[in-house]
Amino acid sequence: MLGILNLQQYKIDKYIKYNTLAADLYSKIGDEYDLIKSYSKILHGYVLSNNKDAADSILSISMPLITKNPENNNIFFWSFLSYNVKYGSKEELIDLLTTTNYNNLTKDDKLDIVNGFIRLGDYDKAMDIISNIKLEGSTDDTLKYLAVKTDLYDKKGDYKEAYKNYKAFSVVSERVQWNLLSKDLLFAEERHNLEIDKLSAIGAKNRLIVYILSATLSLLIFFIILFFRYRIAKAKRIISEKDNENLRLEQENMKKEMEKIELQRDKKILEAANLNLEKSRLESERDNLKELIKNSSELTMPFQDIVRERLDKLNSLLAKEIAGKDKYADSYTKWVWDVQKNKDKFMKSTRLAFTVTLPPNLKVIPAMLFFRCSNLTNVNIPDSVTKIGHNAFYGCDSLQELKLPSGECVLEGNPFKKSPNLKKIYISSSTTAVGIDGVFGKEIVDLDADIFQRY
Repeated sequence: MLGILNLQQYKIDKYIKYNTLAADLYSKIGDEYDLIKSYSKILHGYVLSNNKDAADSILSISMPLITKNPENNNIFFWSFLSYNVKYGSKEELIDLLTTTNYNNLTKDDKLDIVNGFIRLGDYDKAMDIISNIKLEGSTDDTLKYLAVKTDLYDKKGDYKEAYKNYKAFSVVSERVQWNLLSKDLLFAEERHNLEIDKLSAIGAKNRLIVYILSATLSLLIFFIILFFRYRIAKAKRIISEKDNENLRLEQENMKKEMEKIELQRDKKILEAANLNLEKSRLESERDNLKELIKNSSELTMPFQDIVRERLDKLNSLLAKEIAGKDKYADSYTKWVWDVQKNKDKFMKSTRLAFTVTLPPNLKVIPAMLFFRCSNLTNVNIPDSVTKIGHNAFYGCDSLQELKLPSGECVLEGNPFKKSPNLKKIYISSSTTAVGIDGVFGKEIVDLDADIFQRY
């Protein structure tokens, strides 16, 4: 009767569950005092719910803690007492009841003591203890008191008193049950209202979330559209800029091509003009040589041979300029090469010449080309010459004046060394003559800068 009453009244299953959670928390933080207190409540709950196996398990866990902390024994005593009253052996129960000081116990503990004596069959001792318990209006104590007293009279065989206490227990129990039911109904209604409010709040929250998500999604779509429109516009702008740049480059290239064509045209015109000039000069020189041959009676045979050879070279060079084919000038090119290679032979063949006209397009007057040509009085140097070698006119005693080509002309050392009668060297305003020691005319050995004259 007592177990059923307490199980229904106090909801022992939840009582055990919550104290088990509390015990786990106290164990983790190392709070042994509250851990023993929670184990005591769990043990009492298992005793009330008639779960001996679970009660034994909790008791085996709790006893080492009680041994370790004897000062906390009074916390665990009341649940340990209820366990022994219900499940302990008679010897354990007798030992516990005889060593307990009843004066310091609570009403609930005293009622457990009464149950212990009832179990041992010492009804007089049980009656003596319960008679000294004074109730002070606590419904819980009243119910347990009436239940124990009913059980005591029933065991003694005083069924009249047992029935009387049972009727009183039933009245109080029904009142308690009604109050509990009312509270449960009120709690259920309040919980229902709370659930409705909670569901309403969740619904409102969900609607708000939906609105926020919808707005966020709309904004996201809007920004994505803006982004892609920006990218498309940027791509179009880049393509347009590239097209404009390509068009500009094409126009510049076309302009450069036109300028290149004009330059090529001007070059061809200039080349044609130069060709005509060169052709005219060659024709003039050819005519002069022909005239010289015509009057060959005044010249010696060696000189006539030189003139004829020169005329042949001019004819081949003129043919090359007119036809535009280099093969016509092969003999002329070979002659220039032979002159540069065999300068002594060339000089011996021209010892009788008073005036020497070097071939056009000649680039270099080799070193010592006119070495000790004492009869040389005049040398016509073409403008194509860019270099005069060292001692090229060494010992030319009869050489009195010389005209350098226009443009840049490099002088190696002193080309005019030991030419005492060389009084004048003509240089044009465009001539840049560079010697080994700097600009022509400065610190040139054996030469007086005063002999240079501009033309």
